[in-house]
Amino acid sequence: MYSNITELPDSIGNLKHLRYLDLSYTKITRLPDATFKLCNLQTLLLSYCKSFSELPKSIEKLVNLRHLDITGTALKEMPTQITKLQNLHSLSTFMVSKQSDGLKNKELIKLPHLEGKLSILKLQNVVDPMDAFEAKLKRREKIEELVLEWDSDDSQDSPTVKNILNMFHPSAKLQRLTINRYGGTSFPNWVGDSSFTNITFLCVSNCKGCLSLPPFGQLPSLKELSIQGMASVKLVGHEFYCNQAGSSSFHPFPSWEVLKFEDMRAWEQWRIPFKGEGIEFPFPSLKHLYLYNCPQLKGDMPDNLPSLRKVDILNCNHLEAKSSALKGIACIQKLNINQGEKDLLRAIENFSLDSLKRLRITDCSSLQS
Repeated sequence: MYSNITELPDSIGNLKHLRYLDLSYTKITRLPDATFKLCNLQTLLLSYCKSFSELPKSIEKLVNLRHLDITGTALKEMPTQITKLQNLHSLSTFMVSKQSDGLKNKELIKLPHLEGKLSILKLQNVVDPMDAFEAKLKRREKIEELVLEWDSDDSQDSPTVKNILNMFHPSAKLQRLTINRYGGTSFPNWVGDSSFTNITFLCVSNCKGCLSLPPFGQLPSLKELSIQGMASVKLVGHEFYCNQAGSSSFHPFPSWEVLKFEDMRAWEQWRIPFKGEGIEFPFPSLKHLYLYNCPQLKGDMPDNLPSLRKVDILNCNHLEAKSSALKGIACIQKLNINQGEKDLLRAIENFSLDSLKRLRITDCSSLQS
C-alpha cells in the first residue's frame, strides 16, 4: 500500500513515544537524522527496501531498539556502532566488513541477547578464524535459524576457509541452517553431526568446490533437505547417510519429508544402501522428491518409498526406473516429468494411480501413448 514512499519527513522525530516503525517494501534510500531522536523505538523494520543503502552511525542513539530487520536491502556495510545496541534481541543480518576498522564477526559477542534468525553475510572478509570463534555461536541457544554466506562461490580452498566454517559451530538447539557459497572441498565435522537433534531444515548451496556431502542422514529431526549447485559432487553414497558404517542396522533420515537436488551438473551416481551394509530403509517418511537439472545422473530411482506423494523430475535425462523402483508408491498424488525421461514414463505403468490428482508431462517428443 505504501510502496511508493521514498523518504520520511523530519517531523518523524517529534513522535517521542513511537515504539514500532515498519517501512518494509518502501523505496526509501536513507533515514533522516530526526529518526534517531526516537529514543523509545523498539522495532525498526526495513525489510526489502531495495534502495536502502546506508545505515548511519547514529543508529547507536536508538538505545531501546530490540528488533532490527534489514533483510533484502542494498546495504553493503554496517556501522560498528550497531554493537552498542545492547537491547537488541533480533538482528536479521550481520555483515562482516572488509575494512580494517569495520565490523568484525567477533563483535557479535557484544550483542548477547540475539535470538530467532541470524544471517551472517560476507564471510569472505573473515581473515582470522578466531574472529569466528569469539562470536561464541555455540552458546547462542536462542538462535533458531542460522545463515552463513560468502559473497563469491569461487573462493579457493584452504585450511583457513574450512577452519572459519568450523569455528562457526552453532548451538545444538539450532532448528534451521543454510550454508551458501562455502569454498572448501569438504565440510567440518559439525555439519551433519547427530548432536543437532532439533534441526528440521537444512540447505547447502553453491559450494562448488565440495567433493562430497556431509552425513545428513544422522540428523534425527530433519524434515527438509535442499542440495543446490554442488558442481563437484559426482557420487552420493554411504557418506550421505552416516559418517561410518555401523555393525548394527542404522536407519537414516527418520523424519525426512522433502528432498531437493537442484543444479547438480556433475552428479553421476546415487548409491542407495541395501541390506547388509549396516543401513536399511533410508527414506521411510519421504513425501516430496525433487530432482532438477542433474543431466549426468544415471541409474535407478530409490525404491520402497511408502510415504511419497509428490515427484518432480526435470532435466534428468539419463535417470532410469526399473519396474521395481517405484512399485512401492501406492498413493502418489502429483507427478511432474519432462525432457524425455522415457524410462521414467514407462515406470508410470507400475504406479497405482488411484490417488493421482495432478500429472504433468512436458518436452517428451518420443511419447506415443
